Amino acid sequence: MQRLDDSAVRLTGYQREWLRDSSQYKLAVKSRQIGFTFATTLEIALDCVNNGGKRWRIISRTQDTAKEAIREVKKHLQAMRPAEIEERPTDLFWEGMRISSFVITLPNGSEIQALTAHPDAGRGFPGSFFLDEFGFHRESKELWKGAFPNTMRGHRLIVCSTPHYQQGMYYDLARQLDMVGGRTFEGARQMGIWSRHWIDIHAAAPQLAEIGVPVNVDALRQGAGDEETWNQEFCCQFLSAAEMWIGLELIAGARHPQAVTTWDPERPVEGTLFVGGDIGRKRDATQIWIDEVIGTTAWLRGLITMLRTPFEQQFQTLCTVIEHPKVRRACLDASGLGMQLVEQLQAKFGTGKVEGVTFTREIKEKMAVLVRRRMEEKLDRIPENAPQIERDFAAIKRETTASGNLRFDADRTENSHADIFWAKALADLAADSGVPAAMGEWDPPVREIGDKFAVLDRPYEEGERLSLMDPRREYGLGVFQQ
Repeated sequence: MQRLDDSAVRLTGYQREWLRDSSQYKLAVKSRQIGFTFATTLEIALDCVNNGGKRWRIISRTQDTAKEAIREVKKHLQAMRPAEIEERPTDLFWEGMRISSFVITLPNGSEIQALTAHPDAGRGFPGSFFLDEFGFHRESKELWKGAFPNTMRGHRLIVCSTPHYQQGMYYDLARQLDMVGGRTFEGARQMGIWSRHWIDIHAAAPQLAEIGVPVNVDALRQGAGDEETWNQEFCCQFLSAAEMWIGLELIAGARHPQAVTTWDPERPVEGTLFVGGDIGRKRDATQIWIDEVIGTTAWLRGLITMLRTPFEQQFQTLCTVIEHPKVRRACLDASGLGMQLVEQLQAKFGTGKVEGVTFTREIKEKMAVLVRRRMEEKLDRIPENAPQIERDFAAIKRETTASGNLRFDADRTENSHADIFWAKALADLAADSGVPAAMGEWDPPVREIGDKFAVLDRPYEEGERLSLMDPRREYGLGVFQQ
């Protein structure tokens, strides 16, 4: 029987305590990057080696984290040398979706499977579950409904995560177990059916140092950028989501593995590109958001960040983006520092292709409402593992001024003022506010749309626009006759 060998693997005290806790139900509230996934995958590997026919399913936030978890399991198993290990990728399908899965099978019939979070990922699996970073799983309550009943036959359920606002099933569990106060729980470890574990960075750092992993807590705090990130990511505090304009469920619902942050101008483009740019120089970064709109869905195809970059270099970068033959329109921040940059780009590309947007309270409200509406309708796609994008989206707050007007803004951090969110909002505005019409004619010259007609009485002129969402677009661009 394989047992934990202190000489083979060095663990902290809290990792060892977690590993040796064989409770059927256990939950951890923990800081980022302190080795809980490592300890849990080791526990799963030991269980599968020592007990033939065991089945474990690891459910992770993204495909990358699922792959990383199964790699950790494989490393543990290889260190134990339990004869042959068969690792194979597979595919599971729910409601037409393709969910990536990775599987390891042992000669004794044990099996470990890792896959990305999905509402149905817990259903129909006769085995134990490890919900990794459960606080970040989309539709977590539906996933929970599928996973928890599997424990009726004695299977185990391990839940582990960093806090992610006061929402979702993970927060509900932690609150019920008195683990949401930003401090370790009081009383016995066992509470009801659950075994509780809580450790923040302050408690973890000295234990990590003891096993040769020094942690500079002061540097971590500085790198976190703002107090909210520090308290939640490292100090185990569940912060309020009540004032967030773009809720966490909306953000989770927009994640998709085919959305990317790396801009590749050589990538084939099926739809039309729209660009949004929030301009900065020294204090804030310039963020350029590039969406590919296919039908009515916008897919992120690139996010370019320029921090403390000279305006001439920013101009050249924007030119290379806007020159792309599939770029239809760009909306750029023309407030303050951006004004001159916008004027230069308009001189080069024309006002029909480049629009300057001055950030007034009214225009920010219009853009914030547009982004939220599109996310509610599931028309925006962002990458699965893009914490900075999600942080910026979650930072936007709706406030009511003394005069009763709405105000949309975010707290300023060292290098950001929700600049990524506003770049995205400008890209949505570029797609929604209209696109330049093509030159030439179309046939036939009159198309009926309900009780109105689209009529061509002259060739198109450059700069003539119709909204991207206008139903007339399916009939071709033309002059709309009321």
